[in-house]
Amino acid sequence: MIVVPFRAQHLKEIHLQPAQAWMQPFVDAPEYLRQLEACDSYTALLHDQVVAIAGLVTVWPGRAHLSALISDDLGGAFIQLHREVERRLRASPLRRIEATVDDGFEAAHRWLRMLGFELETPNGMRGYMPNGGTSYLYARVQ
Repeated sequence: MIVVPFRAQHLKEIHLQPAQAWMQPFVDAPEYLRQLEACDSYTALLHDQVVAIAGLVTVWPGRAHLSALISDDLGGAFIQLHREVERRLRASPLRRIEATVDDGFEAAHRWLRMLGFELETPNGMRGYMPNGGTSYLYARVQ
């Protein structure tokens, strides 16, 4: 796996995992591209295929939101991806990094805990999702 700076074409090349497939219309929107281009964003490539895109979208100085898109083509490269994300989070000067997880997306809940994030909304945030569904807020505070 290699990690390269994010480029717009990467959004067209990623095949989202089933748990994130509902996001495709939002990923295709110009606003999402502008957010990723304006922040510290990277793409993970495995055999020249886009397997992940992640970025830290600044909310204000010292605080950012982690956005991560994972491909269904990631295969056995999860450990490599995890180590790379973990390394970049440790090196980040940000005081607070947040991430949200959809209700029922257990793999994402586990991954955030593995990355040192703590659940801040155990009862969830009802109505947070575009479809009115519940999401959960995690934070990593340094």
